[in-house]
Amino acid sequence: MLSFATSLLSTLQGAFSADTVTSDVDDRLEAIRQAMLDSLAGTGMPSAQVTRRILFACDAESLWYLRPELLREIAVLHGETSARRCIDHVSAMFAGLLPRAMQAGRPALAG
Repeated sequence: MLSFATSLLSTLQGAFSADTVTSDVDDRLEAIRQAMLDSLAGTGMPSAQVTRRILFACDAESLWYLRPELLREIAVLHGETSARRCIDHVSAMFAGLLPRAMQAGRPALAG
């Protein structure tokens, strides 16, 4: 009986700690999403397509891969230097959410 109770307690603790981790990741993703949207807010009339893609990105990788589009949108009105500062800030927010290899480079300003 003690073994069953210990097992049950362990399972419940695992479930609650997994929910806490998931909640923390969700909170971080929402903070990243908001930072990306805030960056676009200063561009005057942001692209509806980029805004929509940021809003509906389902995970950290999806948001990560939207950085070049965000960079391009900001650079059009504020210049590449300002856009890169913004992207560097957003990129730093991904620490611990992605494999290290994904975070190695900076996004290119594609034309």
